[in-house]
Amino acid sequence: MSQIITRKFGLKVDNIEKIDKIQKIFLKFRDFENLIITRLLSYADDTDFIEHFKRKAKIGYKTAYDFFNINRLAPQTYLGLDFKERMKRAAMYYPYFAIRNYLIRKNNLARIIDLLKILFLNHPSDCIKFISNGTVSRQHLISIQRELSKNIYKERQSLSIEYLVNHINQLRKLLLKNMVSNLEMNDLLNKSLKDPARMKHIISESLNGFSVQRKRHEIKIKENELLIYLKKFFITSIKRRSTRLFKIYMDKDISKAKSPLLQMINSIGTDNLSDFKHERDIVLGSLESSADIDLYPLCKDILKEVVENITSSECPLYKLIAPKFRPIPIESVDDAGFIEYIKIKLHYKVMSILPDIVFKENGGIITPVLDTINLIRGRLSDLLNVPRIKTLTINLPFREQLWKNALEDFDELGQSFIFTPLKKSATTYFKLTLSNTPRKEALFRDDIYISPPILKLQNRKLILIQPFEQKGIEIPDLNNNIEMGIDLGLKHFAVISIRDKRRGAEIARYFLGQKAIFGYKFNQDSGKFIQLSDVNWNIKRKLMHLRSEVRDVQTKKALYETNFPNDGKRRFHINKILTCLWDKINRVHLEIRNQLSHRILQIAQYHGVSIVKFEDLSWSKHSRKAVSGKWIAYHQIHWFHSKIIQHVVQAAKRIGIKVGVVNARWSSQICSHCAKSNGVALNITMRSNKNHLHEYFGTRVGKQFRCKHNDDVLHHKFELDSDLNAARNVSMRPLIRLLT
Repeated sequence: MSQIITRKFGLKVDNIEKIDKIQKIFLKFRDFENLIITRLLSYADDTDFIEHFKRKAKIGYKTAYDFFNINRLAPQTYLGLDFKERMKRAAMYYPYFAIRNYLIRKNNLARIIDLLKILFLNHPSDCIKFISNGTVSRQHLISIQRELSKNIYKERQSLSIEYLVNHINQLRKLLLKNMVSNLEMNDLLNKSLKDPARMKHIISESLNGFSVQRKRHEIKIKENELLIYLKKFFITSIKRRSTRLFKIYMDKDISKAKSPLLQMINSIGTDNLSDFKHERDIVLGSLESSADIDLYPLCKDILKEVVENITSSECPLYKLIAPKFRPIPIESVDDAGFIEYIKIKLHYKVMSILPDIVFKENGGIITPVLDTINLIRGRLSDLLNVPRIKTLTINLPFREQLWKNALEDFDELGQSFIFTPLKKSATTYFKLTLSNTPRKEALFRDDIYISPPILKLQNRKLILIQPFEQKGIEIPDLNNNIEMGIDLGLKHFAVISIRDKRRGAEIARYFLGQKAIFGYKFNQDSGKFIQLSDVNWNIKRKLMHLRSEVRDVQTKKALYETNFPNDGKRRFHINKILTCLWDKINRVHLEIRNQLSHRILQIAQYHGVSIVKFEDLSWSKHSRKAVSGKWIAYHQIHWFHSKIIQHVVQAAKRIGIKVGVVNARWSSQICSHCAKSNGVALNITMRSNKNHLHEYFGTRVGKQFRCKHNDDVLHHKFELDSDLNAARNVSMRPLIRLLT
């Protein structure tokens, strides 16, 4: 058996002058690639243009290179550097496939537009949903998915629902940006917003629309308590912002500052944070005893301003659908500032509830939407973003160097890499030294086949990406009855259940948390974890510290942009710090992925597992912070369940272990003990009815799962870890897709 493996090697450069010249070569190469993209898109209106990108194989870009006369192009940067012909051909590789994907996406968007036009004419309510929140019913999404089963080149494409939602959201953004003015829409808004009964209803909904989150429960604020709530929120906002500003400017001269908060800090005139807070509370005490304000007439005046602003605009629908809610500024630390704060707060609330109220019983929105959709359909090439190549990479598909024939001295060859990108008239020879790593020895073995490499320049560091095919890999005989189910999570990165299918029993279980991954080492002889000494395994605490630093820097960046809008040097410095912090977080996530996938395969090898099963999480969506909490919502953005599966799939190929996914529906809610002997509870599909499976569902409190059956017939008070229960269900369920 053969296996394609990719290794990365660092390349050392002799002096700074050489790396400067190499950097210029990379920049010119990237400019040449983007110039090719611009040249290819100039033929976009040609009907024969699309056919030249029909070939998916690597031979396609070579024929396109000759047809479009790419060799005549030359970027106007670094004119003293002249590329070889094979370097020009190499520059055609990425633009060819970038344009090919661009044409496929453009065709998919055009076909979706045609389907949406038919949908909106037949179902006006779906047009309102699409405009207000960018959603289309799942039934119609499935029909769109069926219509797009083949792309523009008649090739089969399997687009997921989330991928289609991405296309539809892109169309909605294009529609809102290019919305045409329509008199019918203006009349509709005038009738809806200027009717006294409707205005009274909007004011009532605005004043009763405020709420507060308490332990994931939404508590409505009553109208008679709204003023107290807004006053408390205003004072809390002043305290929070002034504390941050005090920490930033405590050692600086702010006597000439125009910000009311900085003026308050300057007037208090203390260098101690606790003393500042004490004096500030005294100053803010006058706000708590201020006179009451009648919110109803205030909200009525704000609604009239909103109505006039929307109906007098060139595109009223865009003004209504896409309001911009910017941070509310503090105008002054007194009653006048509080009134301005209330006005902006009520203005935002009115704008947020208006779309639902206006579109609830009106279907006149269809006409301007269809007009704009037709406009977008005809100008799709001009409205879509042109693909651009940003990374500094050079692919060498024409054997830029041959390892075993480059130099006669084998020892010197083992340390060097030859790079000749320029013509012979210029200095073309670059001899780069490989980093001293044991992995480089694999490049000179007789049982491998070296593929053309890729050079990458990142932070002035040269990286050689070398794929090679390793032949003669021995695959051990595995027991087809041993299966592994994995439930990926946050508290434990992975919970593993290993099951003997023939006996129908679990033979091993593992909880792979941060301590098991970074504080212990798996012994493949005994199958146990051995504790490592003097190792900092609390990786979550490190992520929390990095996240808090990111929040502080983001806050500082926002304050600087507000108070110093023209100070580009300071903003650049903050952006640089923020980029470094995100790089640290990404490196920690990469280390978690590598270590976790390595541990999973070590355990699978020890127990002779034939197949590893994961949950199919392609349906999952990001949940808002108000619903799932700050910790989970943040990690859902940066979580990497799919990356872990990719790492396991790549490494499992080399040791002959299969990897697949099972249906994830209700895996944490169905009792694994009840479902073990019932095929209905195991063969879950997307069409399965929850009401037919209610007897197999249990209750979950935190990480503890409890089955609702307490009699001795089934089992007595069955309780276990909820993630382990899910891992058992995953191990027993049939595969829906094999990944290896």
